Amino acid sequence: MAENLFIPENGTKTEKYEALLPQLEALVEGETDLTANLANVSSALHQVFSWWWVGFYWVKNEELVLAPFQGPIACTRIKFGKGVCGTAWKEEKSQLVPDVEKFPGHIACSSATKSEIVVPIFDKNRKVAGVLDVDSEQYGTLYTFLGTTSALITDYSSIFLDYYLLNRPVAFTINDYEEYKDKRGFVFEDVKSLMVGSVIRNSKDLLEFLESVMKSEDSYIEERTKVNDKVNTIQKDFTKTLLDEIGLKK
Repeated sequence: MAENLFIPENGTKTEKYEALLPQLEALVEGETDLTANLANVSSALHQVFSWWWVGFYWVKNEELVLAPFQGPIACTRIKFGKGVCGTAWKEEKSQLVPDVEKFPGHIACSSATKSEIVVPIFDKNRKVAGVLDVDSEQYGTLYTFLGTTSALITDYSSIFLDYYLLNRPVAFTINDYEEYKDKRGFVFEDVKSLMVGSVIRNSKDLLEFLESVMKSEDSYIEERTKVNDKVNTIQKDFTKTLLDEIGLKK
């Protein structure tokens, strides 16, 4: 593995992930030491996205214990169900927090942290083995705005996957699907299987969707929850990338 990462400087978030994932695979391939792999992964994420703090906590003796990270000094141990990290462990689902001061029981490891995302990492037995924690010194302005909305209308932007964390109605405008697929392509092989919600093809569809939102009618809750559990948690079989080699592989 080369010492440098090759990421499109002006690429979109999706394009950066597309470039990063195969390089992370190569980075951890053949290395069985968990600490070494977590250290390199956190370093790569920090280098590419310049997050204020990014790193891991690992479950040890009924606590989350600080593992390799990049950023300022952090809390060493976090109890089950405490703070954003402990909540992600307890609820076994990602936590998207645009303003940490509004999160009940937030643990202020650094007063500079304004927003946070925590993603649980599962072992092959579907038990939480640890969490990936990302902190920002800025409020999550886009996500703060999304948190005030009742529904989302989008195209192929990956924002709909983040919006699933709110489990609110989503509608899609995909009239140019075939053209987009041929010219740019998608990160996911079958992106339509992840697009859970109404399809807006014309003004009639738009009005019907808006009316359903106003009436609080949502027939996609269960299906959207299933997709959210699939895409917004790191699982043992996740794209055969990180966790196959990160130390969970037997």
